[in-house]
Amino acid sequence: MTFRNRLRRWTWAAAALGTCACTPTPRPFAPPAKTTWKPQGCRTVPTADPVLGSRDRWRVLHGDVTNTDEVAIALAPVFEPDWAVEPETFNVTGPVFDRAGNLYFSPLFPAEPVILISIEPEGGAR
Repeated sequence: MTFRNRLRRWTWAAAALGTCACTPTPRPFAPPAKTTWKPQGCRTVPTADPVLGSRDRWRVLHGDVTNTDEVAIALAPVFEPDWAVEPETFNVTGPVFDRAGNLYFSPLFPAEPVILISIEPEGGAR
């Protein structure tokens, strides 16, 4: 069999497989309702935790060296925006938030002389 015949067969097979409706369609589920669950007691992780590593230095934008504002321990099953945004800024780093829901971020090349911007969760006011 010549190379040309092999190429024709391969092209035909690839075209036949490409028209196959074998792409799976995920089954849709409605997002779960918002719960009132809150952790009980102290949520600190030991400093020797193998997943989070040592807590003696800054790693990302957090409130302090022990990252008391992190949410890596208990996460919701569905994430969706629950706060207002600042459309006039370009944010290359992930924003952080405090216990009251205020959002904090450092925009890249801000249009005004600021380093850190805080947005309140209800109306999006600074």
